[in-house]
Amino acid sequence: MVARGSASVFIGQELCQNGQVINILQTMTTDLGAFHPRYNPTWLTGFPWIMKLRMRVIGNYSPQVVQCRRILLEALTPEIDKRRSCASNNDLNWQRPDDMLQELVENATPPPGQDVYTFIMNQLLFLTFASIHTTTENGTIVLYRLLQNPDVLNELLEEQNDVLRQEVFTTIDPDKQQNGGNPSHVFTADRIKKMTKLDSVCREALRLRSQFYELAHTNVTNQNIVLSNGTVIPPDGDVLINFWHNHHNKKEGKYNDVDSKHIDVNEYDDLAEFKPFRYVNTGYPSTKVGDDYLVFGEGKHACPGRWFAMQEIKTIVSVLIRDYDVRAASDIVFPIGSPGLPFGKVTIVKRNIQ
Repeated sequence: MVARGSASVFIGQELCQNGQVINILQTMTTDLGAFHPRYNPTWLTGFPWIMKLRMRVIGNYSPQVVQCRRILLEALTPEIDKRRSCASNNDLNWQRPDDMLQELVENATPPPGQDVYTFIMNQLLFLTFASIHTTTENGTIVLYRLLQNPDVLNELLEEQNDVLRQEVFTTIDPDKQQNGGNPSHVFTADRIKKMTKLDSVCREALRLRSQFYELAHTNVTNQNIVLSNGTVIPPDGDVLINFWHNHHNKKEGKYNDVDSKHIDVNEYDDLAEFKPFRYVNTGYPSTKVGDDYLVFGEGKHACPGRWFAMQEIKTIVSVLIRDYDVRAASDIVFPIGSPGLPFGKVTIVKRNIQ
């Protein structure tokens, strides 16, 4: 679902129907991630400059990468040619696509020695590598937290009904769907924004997602890196972010800038608990970054695609709980002593349409 949703924005509706392309978008990050020394240890890890060279070779010449690039280039080339031809010939039957591929077609400036097709393909690979895998992980976190707290599902369904009723759309109760309704038409961006409880659930679930940061930043040079506060990071040294401290640390209470009636939600002592509606009407949407919410980074380097990512996650959750009866068939376990995603058996049953 994440791959197809992202593909429709990245490469357009036509190419996102290409099964081979979608498969690449789904698996590329994990396929290449398998070469990371944290998951595939090697004696070369102790030699940062050799590891850097090794990863560069893998990133350019491994069979997985070569195959990905070949398939994507074969799919993109005719589509790029068609779009450029229609635009240059002022084809009246052609409607300009509103996607990332079209922006690249119109504005791409390849470096010397690289053709426009390869340049566009590389940019789309960068986008894919940085977005689809992380959005899938975060969406999984939210869904498993809901499965761990099934009572919240009914409240989210009720919120859906309230929002859809306002626009005379199909509603759903937990046991019966009335009149169906195409989810892609029902859950528009504007309607999703009105679901404040869903947004709060997402922020709270991601705040408590893990006590670990799986991919450390490693000094791959042969020299010490000295930070502004004097901290020294030696060659091959790892830097990890203490998510647990920042996401659980009590702050002094203060009034926020959105509504003076609501005090800072992080002043309380219950930050170790999952409180799904903690952020409702507080001025803390799921995309608002800060010292106490590092899911998307912070400062000028905060994730620029977090609004799109959260839109995808909330849409997926909305469609699943609207059209399917989703329940935990076993205990849901969130890893504590090691990194990783939550796990547990789940049953997904299509709701009866009446």
